[in-house]
Amino acid sequence: MGKHIAEGKAFPLFFYGQNYMGTIEQFTLGTFFKLFGFHPIGLRLVPLFYFILCVFIFYILSKNHFYPKQYLYPLIFLVFPTLYSIIWTLKARGGFIEIVLLCLSFLYLILLYKKEGKNWQIYLSTFIAGLAIYTNTLCLPFLLIVSLMTYLSTNKVKTNAKTISISIFSFLLGISPIIIASINTSKNYGVSFGLNMNLSSKAHIIISEIIPLFLGITIPDEVQWSFSSIGKMVLSFLTLIAILAVLYKYRTYIWGLIRLKKLDYPIPFYLIITLPIYFLVLLVSPYLQDVKGIRYLILGIFITPIFLTELLLMFQHKPIIRNSLIAIILFAGFFSAYEFLNTTQHKHSPSWEILIDHGNDTRALVSFLEKHTLQYVYADYWVQGNINFLSAEKLTYATFDRNRYLPYKEAVDKFDFPTYIYLEKTLQDVKKELNQIQQKHHKTYQLKSIGDYIILYPI
Repeated sequence: MGKHIAEGKAFPLFFYGQNYMGTIEQFTLGTFFKLFGFHPIGLRLVPLFYFILCVFIFYILSKNHFYPKQYLYPLIFLVFPTLYSIIWTLKARGGFIEIVLLCLSFLYLILLYKKEGKNWQIYLSTFIAGLAIYTNTLCLPFLLIVSLMTYLSTNKVKTNAKTISISIFSFLLGISPIIIASINTSKNYGVSFGLNMNLSSKAHIIISEIIPLFLGITIPDEVQWSFSSIGKMVLSFLTLIAILAVLYKYRTYIWGLIRLKKLDYPIPFYLIITLPIYFLVLLVSPYLQDVKGIRYLILGIFITPIFLTELLLMFQHKPIIRNSLIAIILFAGFFSAYEFLNTTQHKHSPSWEILIDHGNDTRALVSFLEKHTLQYVYADYWVQGNINFLSAEKLTYATFDRNRYLPYKEAVDKFDFPTYIYLEKTLQDVKKELNQIQQKHHKTYQLKSIGDYIILYPI
């Protein structure tokens, strides 16, 4: 999509085939490609750019609002994110890290407005709220809970009809791409919710898979004790203890929020309460099917440092315990980071096999296909985008299902002898499909493996 924008072929308001995600990241990426040419490094640098902006806003929030005297604590703990955090912030996911930036900016402006009461602050915050919803509807729970606590706050700034009217206009301006798209197309660009889910199975996924990954815990096939694995387990354990202890500490405010009671809610509570809210959203979400649902917890990157900071502040008058905890967290965080770097050196990672780039394998695959002029290809969903990009669209790929860009699918469907590429199927499963494909196309197909990829191509 970024390539199409850079070339002037498209001006998309929404992510191809995903009309709940805006295209801020794609236009930024298109600008990068326009200035520096097409290179995979852009897919890393653009999300990294937004992540750096997130850290800057988080620094301002921490210093001016959360912990003026201990503002370095959450920043230090932010240095050691989990494997999940790194993967989802340094990859071009389309709209995920951007909503973190927009949500943090929204919170900052709301707190600034409560403190200073300047109208431009509330106007800009409502515009950002609209822009965040356009970018990714995943921001809705955060925006709603922050707005609710602001409304319930005992020290809120009084507003008049003019301020409210301009704020509504600002919000509509931010969300205007959705309005424009709704007028120009018959497709539904709204948010759809379903109730056709099994709560018990979703709870099992959350408890057994998503929470361990969120905390940085992995369950290897064979336990190998090392400084790095011990460090990661210690950091995960402390994070879990911090979450439980902090939620207990703020139980009065949690109960007050449930009862919609007007209170002077502590500023860190604005982020703290967000974590359990998103777990509840996961539980009832019709889109949660497997462990990949962890992406809905993207805001947790900047929430878990708050929990660890709160844990330390519980012992602020006991310097020996506090300093010991800091040393343990830094020690564990260092080896947790080392574990991540060590993990990325191997292609086979049980928990993240699909989410980690198969960089060398993918390049070898593209070279093989170009060499044998295998231009039209069906591939797994998680493969298609990377291969289209790496081949600079010289090769045309469609997915077996969930096609996001119909021109690709239409071109491949018209071709008589397409190639088939699998990443999520076993060799035995592909061999079973070989005869079916040969009968379908009345053509002999050859099976070949390149790294984790399995290819069926006509000969």
